[in-house]
Amino acid sequence: MSSDEGHIQRPTALEESEALLRTLLDATFEGIFIHDTVIRYANAAAAKITGYARHQLVGMPMQNLSKRPEGGKKMETAAEGLTHGPVEFTGIGLRGDTATIEAQGKTVFYEGKWLWLTAFRDISERKRVQEELDRAYANMEQTVQARTLELQKKQAQLVYADKMAALGQLVAGVAHEINTPLGAIKSNIDTLMRSMQRLAEAIEQTTESCDPAPLKRVAKLLETSVKLNAINEQAVERIVGIVSSLRQFARLDQAAIDSVDLHQAIDNTLVLVQHQLKHRIQVHKDYGKLPLVRCHPEQVNQVFMNLLVNAGHAIEGKGDIFIRTWSAGDRVAVEMRDTGKGIPAEHLARIFDPGFTTKGVGVGTGLGLSIVHGIVDEHHGSIEVESASGQGTTFRVWLPIAHTDLKP
Repeated sequence: MSSDEGHIQRPTALEESEALLRTLLDATFEGIFIHDTVIRYANAAAAKITGYARHQLVGMPMQNLSKRPEGGKKMETAAEGLTHGPVEFTGIGLRGDTATIEAQGKTVFYEGKWLWLTAFRDISERKRVQEELDRAYANMEQTVQARTLELQKKQAQLVYADKMAALGQLVAGVAHEINTPLGAIKSNIDTLMRSMQRLAEAIEQTTESCDPAPLKRVAKLLETSVKLNAINEQAVERIVGIVSSLRQFARLDQAAIDSVDLHQAIDNTLVLVQHQLKHRIQVHKDYGKLPLVRCHPEQVNQVFMNLLVNAGHAIEGKGDIFIRTWSAGDRVAVEMRDTGKGIPAEHLARIFDPGFTTKGVGVGTGLGLSIVHGIVDEHHGSIEVESASGQGTTFRVWLPIAHTDLKP
């Protein structure tokens, strides 16, 4: 055996370096290409990510691997930088099977020419997880908003319940305090009217036997007193009516759920808001034939009160409120339309939100319509609104005639 035959040729340092580099490149989790307009080298991860064999990748045009780049420099046209020195890019594109590929690249000068060194990774799973997280976060936000709105509505209902309890106590006290002296005044007026009638008869009987001049003066004064007393009697009846309307509105000493004449409920409410409407707002009533409606009377009265007060506030100066009722199948409708300033379109979607008001600071609490919506919803009804700036507003309340599911 010659010395040449027994000599084992060892790899050169360059060959060892290249072998190590290839081993490291194949060990990475990222795909790596060395390319110009076509692929010159592909590591093992590149083959796994793209789904091609390595021998299929080598020589393949780069544009075949980028279906739709969404950012950075397009890989298929990035070779423009190869003759202009170092260039870098970052982009995201879709593989042919719609997998999302994130790539980063830069140019390197090798053996007298510029080539691309591109590293890329499949981020489809990461993108899917991120989208699921985004959806979960959006759902969580919606849930939080819904729960917040629900809590706000519950808070508004508690405020309403407290207001109604306070109103009931106030009405009971006012009715008691007014009725006692009112009864005395009414009795005295009746007695005084009878006395005046008898006095007038006595004057008429004595006119023939006495000087008629002073008796005529007495008769004139008596006539004036009778007229004034008649006015007093009307005023007393007006107060009696207001006290009665207050009691009907609060439904004192009556069942929590009852069959109600909605027309009477509206009329009683109109009596209570008359001070806000008189001399500037005319109310027009077009009542249809309605059956009695089973409901919480004091709550339905509150609905009418809030809608009428809102209508009054919406009318600046003189205007009109039109109230119309009708029945349709197993439901009844109460419609209240005003000629006020209307509600801007951008606010319509929020008018039933607790705390939202268009009346300005110190005027509205933002709870009225929220309470209305809550009451109507609890009665298994619905409420509709139609409005536009400068064209007035219409609220339409639908209530079932009889619902057996009402909470006591």
